Amino acid sequence: MRLPGFIGPSNPSRSGHVSLERTINLYPEVVDGGSGPSEPIMRGRPAVTPYTCLPGGPVRALWSEDGRCFGVGGDRFYEVLANRTSIARGVMAPDANPATISSNGTAGYQVLTTSGGRGYRFDLRHNRFAQITDPDLPRPLTMAAFVDGYFVGLRGNTRQFKISSLENGTSWDGLDLGEVSTSSDNLRAMVVLQRQLWLMGSKNTTVWYNNGASNFPFAPYGGAQIEHGILAPWSAVVLDNTIYYIGQDAHGRGQVWRMNGYTPVVVSTHAVQHQLGKSARLAEAVAWAMEYEKHLWYALYVPDLPTTWLFDVSTNAWMEWGVWDPDRANWRPFPARCHTCFNGQHLVGDPSTGAIYAVDLEVAEDTLVEAA
Repeated sequence: MRLPGFIGPSNPSRSGHVSLERTINLYPEVVDGGSGPSEPIMRGRPAVTPYTCLPGGPVRALWSEDGRCFGVGGDRFYEVLANRTSIARGVMAPDANPATISSNGTAGYQVLTTSGGRGYRFDLRHNRFAQITDPDLPRPLTMAAFVDGYFVGLRGNTRQFKISSLENGTSWDGLDLGEVSTSSDNLRAMVVLQRQLWLMGSKNTTVWYNNGASNFPFAPYGGAQIEHGILAPWSAVVLDNTIYYIGQDAHGRGQVWRMNGYTPVVVSTHAVQHQLGKSARLAEAVAWAMEYEKHLWYALYVPDLPTTWLFDVSTNAWMEWGVWDPDRANWRPFPARCHTCFNGQHLVGDPSTGAIYAVDLEVAEDTLVEAA
């Protein structure tokens, strides 16, 4: 007997009389073509196996490009190698937040990373790591990114950002300063999307672009003043050519949104928002994204929630991933809060240890590195 809709996404309502549905460690998938079922089938989530373990943890960032991979574990900057080992390249100021990693590639052979309000440069040609000492570097430097030949640094607790010299992350001019003047709220996050700089405050979002001006090349994009801000600075992720994030504005907070052009649209359900609302640390949520076999997943690691919540862009379905702890008889979040593709594999960084895991649908069970 067929029961359409009997198996579906996680949807635990506020009232148990309405819905108690939870989909944990599964995800729906529609069979393409052929004579397969028209209703979605449920597949088991991919398992994780250790790829390498950084001596310092937790893993705060992963980034790869052109055959090289880098990560931040604790207060160390590491290069992750194809032979599943790592090399510590430098020491940074400690930070409880994630780190950012960006690069200008072969135009300058520089990788810029942020930690503890400071910026650091890694020389790709000579494998040298050093703190950026230019006094005009934004302080505190909370995030950095690269767009149109410039490194961009977000200055914490202000409405300001700065840009580096062209293709040189070690050189910053005090006059190369941008400031959001259309709203009064401080900036919390910065995202680069399609060569535009999205500056997300606590209540508003503005978009800047490179207009080619000789004195300062970035200017606000006139049609993109968005009266909606971000709650969790590290929840903003680019996926499927747009931005997903946990937002807030003058009317409320805590929903998951995605940008439709320059208009934010809610993607979280009532049930998902109710579950996220149970967190006392939702502003600390960290998001990561992964594309795997036509599935586009936006994943939320929230420190005090028992599972990781994921939104599948390809099916518009929410689900939960986690690890069952038999000793404590409870769930723990899926062991990831950052992601990159390297050496033909999906790698994720553990939020509790220095473990970097490979994600694999062909593996049946997790192999986890336990915290010391």
